[in-house]
Amino acid sequence: MHVLLVDDHSLYREILDKSLTGTGIGVTFHAATNGHQAIHMASARTFELVAISMQLADTDGIALCQQLRHLPDFKYTPIIILTSSATRDFGLKAEMAGVTEIFRKQDIEELVSFMGRFLNRFQPLQGRVLYVEDNDAQRQAMNVQLTEWGLTVDSHASADDAWESFMTGDHDLVITDIVLDGRMSGSRFVNRIRRQSGSCGDLPILALTAFDSEARRIELFNLGVSDYVTKPVLPEELHSRIRSLISTKQIADRDQQLRQALYQAEQASRAKSIFLANISHEIRTPMNAILGMSTLMRRCGVTPEQKDRLGKIENAGKHLLGIIDNVLDLSKIEAGKFTLDEVPVIPGDIVACVANMVIDLAQSKHLELTVDAQPIPFSLLGDRTRLQQALLNYTANAIKFTEKGSIVLRVRLEEESDDHAFLRFEVEDSGIGISPEAIQRLFSAFEQADTSTTRKYGGTGLGLAITRKLAQLMGGDAGVTSTLGVGSTFWLTVRLRKGQGTSVPAEDTEPNAETLLTTTYRGRHLLLVEDEPINREITLTLLKGIGQNVTAAVDGQQALELATQNHYNLILMDMQMPNMDGLEATQRIRQLAHNANVPIVAMTANAFAEDKARCLEAGMDDFLAKPVNTEQLHHTLVKWLKKNGR
Repeated sequence: MHVLLVDDHSLYREILDKSLTGTGIGVTFHAATNGHQAIHMASARTFELVAISMQLADTDGIALCQQLRHLPDFKYTPIIILTSSATRDFGLKAEMAGVTEIFRKQDIEELVSFMGRFLNRFQPLQGRVLYVEDNDAQRQAMNVQLTEWGLTVDSHASADDAWESFMTGDHDLVITDIVLDGRMSGSRFVNRIRRQSGSCGDLPILALTAFDSEARRIELFNLGVSDYVTKPVLPEELHSRIRSLISTKQIADRDQQLRQALYQAEQASRAKSIFLANISHEIRTPMNAILGMSTLMRRCGVTPEQKDRLGKIENAGKHLLGIIDNVLDLSKIEAGKFTLDEVPVIPGDIVACVANMVIDLAQSKHLELTVDAQPIPFSLLGDRTRLQQALLNYTANAIKFTEKGSIVLRVRLEEESDDHAFLRFEVEDSGIGISPEAIQRLFSAFEQADTSTTRKYGGTGLGLAITRKLAQLMGGDAGVTSTLGVGSTFWLTVRLRKGQGTSVPAEDTEPNAETLLTTTYRGRHLLLVEDEPINREITLTLLKGIGQNVTAAVDGQQALELATQNHYNLILMDMQMPNMDGLEATQRIRQLAHNANVPIVAMTANAFAEDKARCLEAGMDDFLAKPVNTEQLHHTLVKWLKKNGR
């Protein structure tokens, strides 16, 4: 295809040339700097489109358009005027001269899109057409024309023959004469199509008619025709109308396919979320029993050998929980459902806390563990738990892959603005190092350096992927620099919002919670609502072991009955139970006058953030995810017994 651009600015010609070529349409640009040169070029060859600058050295754009329209091959060629501005009077004058459209020169993107649509008419048409015409000569000529344009033609001499083809075929367009021989006229054919349900009834229809009057046009559109052309058919007009109708239909089909694909993706995502929630619940419930029984056995007194074995059971259980938590985290991040907290944080304290968590493990391998934390002179807001999780992933890996030497945990302030601070955390080790090839895939989910790494050190390959995603959610990134056999430095950056003041509130916990429960809060009347027998036995034993008076209910219905008859200091409520779940039970208990303000703490294997939100919305005061840490349970009990003054 050939485009003529009449403009004396070479830079503008170059910009327009590159922009239009970038649309993927095969275009050859021809440039003329004045009107005389443009007329000479237009007389020598045809062009599919012409763009003319309004201001030329020897004429203006409107006058040149009038000259071009007098040339035999420029009757239907789109002609665009390029100007800096245009008034209504200018637009009317241009329209009378045969100008197709006026564009401001600076609107390159819109201009290129407009030109591309016109040039697209010279691309082969694609689609299948059902064509009905009872005049043999006209039908044969039209068949040839439609085929030359690239269409597949299903041609019939009557609507009766065409109907069967319509019902069994898959067409993009129907072209039909309105006046037809045979039992079924073109009008009845159109009416039958429109009576069909779904996409068949919405198929675009182009009518052919020998009579063009106001009444006929109204009749055709009321009948449901999408468009029409009058006989004798002008090829250029027919081509444009067919392209428009088929494009509209194909775009609608693609939109429907996208909607269907989106619906299927949403259904799959919903099914995945339900599956993961069920898996999490089914793992956490027995894990609560395993770790709980381990705790009870320790409290009964064990030999050193038994203590060692119990420790191995607990470590295996915690490892399994870590895996399921990582899978759930990754799933939520990828689904866009992962939310970050924003609480006061002190970066140096986070680094120190992580170091304290792994110091015993590092010392067991005779590794030197140091902290290098630059003081931050202002308060920051962020997700303390997730920052600690990301840094702990790095540090645990550093210890795992380092046999001798040292590990350094580091935090630095990289830059700051009035509202935010950009921090860099690093964990440097003197471990085995990583090859350049392995680094490329190291932060991908389920990937590790190589299969030998998995065999020797274990792991799922999720920790680093989650660390990077967490960093990106916090406005930063994560990566590594490493030398094979020398060591590695894993880093992550985050952008945190500045807070007010310079300190972080102390955690609302009691250092001697168990002692307080056995003395100050001894003998409190608690209601435990738990349907799983082993978990109920474990919690009952733990609570009675610290001097509490506990009543057990096996479901929400029984809990409601007991709460109706008795007064409790605190209720521990499971969430997922038969007969009546914990949410409904909580709402019903809140309606009881004597227990309306009793602290209700969820203790459930439904550990998702939305589960916690549902519990709090139902009227519960706090949330503990199974398997429940004994120390955390003690702190929570003290917290709410103290607040309730009981």
